Amino acid sequence: MRNTKNSTVVTMIICAITFIVFVFCFLYYYEADVLTIAQHELSKGQTHYNRTVGAFLITIVLGLFSWGMFHLTKLRKRTHALVYFPALLTLAIISDVSQKVNEVFCFGAWTIIYPLLLILYGILIFFAIQFQPYEPETHPFGNSSKILWINLMQMGIMFVVVSLICNSDKVFHQRARAEVCLVNDDLKGAHKVISDIDKTDSSLTCLKAFVLSKEGKLGESFFESPIVGGSESLLPNASSVKMLLYPKSKLYAYLGKEFKQYLSPLNYCEFCTLHHLDKPALHDYYLVGLLMDKKLDKFVAEVGKYYSLDSSLPKHYREALILYKHHRVNPKVLYHSSVMDADFADYQTLERKYKNITERKNAIKETFGTTYWYYWQYC
Repeated sequence: MRNTKNSTVVTMIICAITFIVFVFCFLYYYEADVLTIAQHELSKGQTHYNRTVGAFLITIVLGLFSWGMFHLTKLRKRTHALVYFPALLTLAIISDVSQKVNEVFCFGAWTIIYPLLLILYGILIFFAIQFQPYEPETHPFGNSSKILWINLMQMGIMFVVVSLICNSDKVFHQRARAEVCLVNDDLKGAHKVISDIDKTDSSLTCLKAFVLSKEGKLGESFFESPIVGGSESLLPNASSVKMLLYPKSKLYAYLGKEFKQYLSPLNYCEFCTLHHLDKPALHDYYLVGLLMDKKLDKFVAEVGKYYSLDSSLPKHYREALILYKHHRVNPKVLYHSSVMDADFADYQTLERKYKNITERKNAIKETFGTTYWYYWQYC
């Protein structure tokens, strides 16, 4: 009997520790930034989510919830892990944050699914309680560890379900992380986020432009990783391009001035410049916006107003001038760079080498995927 009690207590303790470690790490390392966005939007900016305090408090509350379920059901042995189901289901729901949380908040299908799952859970618990007196007693040699692994397997399945239900969209997580870093003035952290991009959307493109501009690298590095949406992605427009946490007023103050009426990014840049409201960062936004829309002739006409056409030009501007020179019969600007001219010759050689467009695109991407040339032709 002593061995039976000891093995039961060990199983309960290990399950409790496993639950606490999973919930805390899930909240602290994986969902913290998304929950920060959610709380900011739901509180209309009145409260701020702290990842340490939030993870600790939610873990404590869910732990007490599970402890209460245990005292209510008295589940031990093979079905003890089931006492954690309601808490983990609740965790899954609160971490299932919609990417449109700033537009409308609702629990959606959870208003129906959650009660149904609890009813099914109640039925399962009823049968588990009825079966519990007939479970074989544990023995000191092997059987107790078997029961422990059965419980851990149940918990593992529930952990996987939580991970599948929560918002696991990588782009949304990157957007949330980047905005949290910007709010905390962590430019290095924000740069790490945008440098790891392999897939993006218009909002993340907007954040990427802002971070690189703050670092003075917009014309140097902007086309080195995926971007979408053309110049429209450079500024928030309340629909396809959004800042959910970082105040857009700070972005406009950094570039020039915020107006009540929305102006497209290129029109905004031109208007601010015309009325002498532009700040230095706006010039690179304008030039990059022209390159995003592939307006080479307009770019060539404007770039000389802000830069000397020599080797000090940012990389993407030099690439654009080389491209322009090779695609115009009578170019108005002839930019020369022995190194970049040689690179562009290699680029053209690769183009001629592959007849199949998919093979050609993949080959060029492997070698020249970080250049404006690749963006201009394939993106």
